[in-house]
Amino acid sequence: MRNHILFTIGISFNYNCYNNLSFLLFIPILEIQQFFMPPTIPKFDGFYDHWAELMDNLFRSKEYWSLIEQGITVAPPNETTEQLKAVKESKIKDLKVKNYLFQSIDRSILETILVRTTSKDIWDSMKRKYQGSTNIKRAQLQALRSEFEALAMKEYE
Repeated sequence: MRNHILFTIGISFNYNCYNNLSFLLFIPILEIQQFFMPPTIPKFDGFYDHWAELMDNLFRSKEYWSLIEQGITVAPPNETTEQLKAVKESKIKDLKVKNYLFQSIDRSILETILVRTTSKDIWDSMKRKYQGSTNIKRAQLQALRSEFEALAMKEYE
């Protein structure tokens, strides 16, 4: 059984224009839980194309997609204070993206990814290993269907 925290907000207004009217307005009871739901992180289930689309949407909505496409910002040799700040922010964002990826990819799959330095490294590795696997599975399924149909009994058999 889940415990829900419920609350009521009471606001008092004092209206002194014509007739010293004072009243209390109650906002309906709300469930705190609906305001603090953490985002659901898509789990990789072997269907790369679907998972990649969901993760793409998540990263774009959080403005992290540039880290997947371009990687982290690297400071030039004679960096300025602003450039150093941009590099630091980029590294922090990259850690957040890696956190999402670590939560969405099973440990046994993560262990097969040798280079996990940046989120781009992880994303590119997943793409190389699993992109197109859905098409391969569909082709194999179609071949099995054709084989099954060929094996189906004829009316006279």
